[in-house]
Amino acid sequence: MRRNAGFTLLEAVVALTILGFVLLGAFTWVGNDLGALGKVRDLALEESAVQQAIAELEQIDLGAQSGGNFDWRGFRIDWSAQALGPTRQGRTTTGALGLHDLALYAVQIDVLRGPRVLGRQELRMVQHVVARRPEDDK
Repeated sequence: MRRNAGFTLLEAVVALTILGFVLLGAFTWVGNDLGALGKVRDLALEESAVQQAIAELEQIDLGAQSGGNFDWRGFRIDWSAQALGPTRQGRTTTGALGLHDLALYAVQIDVLRGPRVLGRQELRMVQHVVARRPEDDK
């Protein structure tokens, strides 16, 4: 009886089947990881867009302009602001009139890429408006 040192066809098919299942699992795992990394990147960019929107809104008089939009790095940022009450006179720690009046606004920020809304943030912003100057008290 002769013994062959090679593989039989059945052994080769079984080995290829096992290798196929291992590679399929590895490709699925890598594909899921790449998808998750893409989502994390999108969330980080969205958060950066929201931070940019807040920085822009801090420069705008929300009492005079209640909404608008601007572009930032391929995102369109739509915003709207609504006063939550009347403007109040600011006070110092001693109770005297302060130099600023204060207004509280409900602000909604939508981050869009193309027609798709990626995220919506709702926040409260206090706006300081210069109402008096130190020389006015003299």
